[in-house]
Amino acid sequence: MIRILPVLLLAIGAIIILRGLLPERNDTAFRFDDFAALPVLEGGRVKPLDTVARVNLLILRGKQSALDADGETISPHRWIADVALDRNRAADYRVFRVDDPDVLGLLRSRDADVRHYSYRELQPFFEEIERQYEMVPEETQQRNRYQRALVKLRNSISIYQNLTYSFYPRGTMTGPVAEYEEYAAALPHGMQAILDREAGREVDDDALTQFLGFAGRYQQMAESQQLLVIPPRSGDDEADDWMNVGTALIAGVRDHTVDPAVMGYARLAQARQAGDAEAFNAGLDSLIGQIDARQGTGAARTGFEYFYNQFQPFYVSMTLYVLIFLVAAGSWITQPRTLADSAYRLLLLAFAVHTFGLAARVYLSGYAPVTNLYSSAVFVGWGAVLVSLFLEKFYRIGIGSAVAAAIGFCSLLVAHHLSMDGDTMEMMRAVLDSNFWLSTHVITITIGYSAVFLAGFLGILYVARGMLTASLTHETAQAFSRMVYGVLCFALLFSFAGTVLGGIWADQSWGRFWGWDPKENGALMITIWLALALHAKRGRVLSDRGIMLLAVGGNIVTSWSWFGTNMLGIGLHSYGFMDEAFFWLLVFWISQAAIIAVGALPPKYWRSRHIFTRSGNGGSTSA
Repeated sequence: MIRILPVLLLAIGAIIILRGLLPERNDTAFRFDDFAALPVLEGGRVKPLDTVARVNLLILRGKQSALDADGETISPHRWIADVALDRNRAADYRVFRVDDPDVLGLLRSRDADVRHYSYRELQPFFEEIERQYEMVPEETQQRNRYQRALVKLRNSISIYQNLTYSFYPRGTMTGPVAEYEEYAAALPHGMQAILDREAGREVDDDALTQFLGFAGRYQQMAESQQLLVIPPRSGDDEADDWMNVGTALIAGVRDHTVDPAVMGYARLAQARQAGDAEAFNAGLDSLIGQIDARQGTGAARTGFEYFYNQFQPFYVSMTLYVLIFLVAAGSWITQPRTLADSAYRLLLLAFAVHTFGLAARVYLSGYAPVTNLYSSAVFVGWGAVLVSLFLEKFYRIGIGSAVAAAIGFCSLLVAHHLSMDGDTMEMMRAVLDSNFWLSTHVITITIGYSAVFLAGFLGILYVARGMLTASLTHETAQAFSRMVYGVLCFALLFSFAGTVLGGIWADQSWGRFWGWDPKENGALMITIWLALALHAKRGRVLSDRGIMLLAVGGNIVTSWSWFGTNMLGIGLHSYGFMDEAFFWLLVFWISQAAIIAVGALPPKYWRSRHIFTRSGNGGSTSA
């Protein structure tokens, strides 16, 4: 059994990856998955509708799935298809999550267990929601819990409305296909009537009135629709050439026709509303052919993003990191060599998936690996795992694997919650784009974050093993000490270099190298903290245990520089106050302070108290 255990564990890891590669099941005759692969332009970049669905479902209900009228889970593919094509059906899907008790009171909810509402259920309260929204302070910091929840609900309704009115006109009585055919027939007569009026000739008033009615209707659509779903006919990938439905209909004035892609979406809507799967699938094939011919080289990128969404490499990595931590922790109880080696091999597998996800984001966005808080969380975890691989390569005692798994999982969990604010691969502002010093500064300083957190988590593991188990031997304690020292040296190098590179970028962008901005102060705090820890180690001011506790304290300092300074609302690096993020940041600080306090308890409270019997091994009785 022991011999096949490594093979069995690797097989479990492979199964986790293969499950991510399997396409999502489509239980209906409608090819919703192919519809979700259609490209649109949103936020300055072309993406599949699948991305639009997943991003907006995360905003609306915190999950990448929807609930139908009966509360059954449905795929994001089916949800986006019905929102786009059958708004009457989609209006009954429960996708608006409401948790605030006062907002639930506003909605007159009598059932405390009801947390998801449909668009139709919210409609009677739109006027009251809008009225109370107008009384909410503009500054986020000035809003109370109820006001923040109300703003979130109101914005969610606006997002939903923008999606559902992006593919065909609202309020059409005859259906979009019939309306567009009528519009196409009215175009030549309407344009002739306009020419006659300008030339002073007799005008066909009926034709002119009908045409102007259509033009006014479609102009309103063009001004209100934010999702661009009609690619340029030229086959270029230029974002400026994409149109929304209203703009495309107005553009039809030039050649007296309705854009075939606009008509294609209308036929899909007609088929979906009629429940005709055969007509839907045939219309979808036709529309895919038209769009592929127009999209040119962008089709490959959109198709890859669709695959990326299906695979969800970071979710797969999180699952693998949980397995790795359990296997590595098991190596401290039984079969140390076998399980430690198995955890290391699984870590290589997880790191490969994590790296694929990171590289895929670079390819899809066209930017450096770190461009926002979400990508920084992904990169921090990746960097910590990379360094941990080297640690485990030399020590092979499960410590590097366990810490890598813990940081990898936690960082990706943070990234998951940050993804609920919208598309994580949005276009960068011009001042942040194509700047060499900014890119090198952000990547370098983020590697420094990774190393500081790695040292901090090693300190946490040191305290946990020493306090909770008797498995922390003198040799293992020494291994911890050497690991933390090496990682702190690595962290100081990159943190200092990253801070200097940031100053060079600031000098180029803002005309000054240093301005005591909160973010700059945070970076300096990390560098000073690391220098303090290394001097304490080299000067033997503190025992090994004291250095471990200092490393845990580095988690507090680094998380402040990473997130805390962004929420102060002051300085050039302020990204806005986030109430929920601040709460969890506070919880994290308290947890780290508690670990430091527990770690500082006298040796008699440690189960591995034997490590204190030799001065300099694992720490003396002094802190």
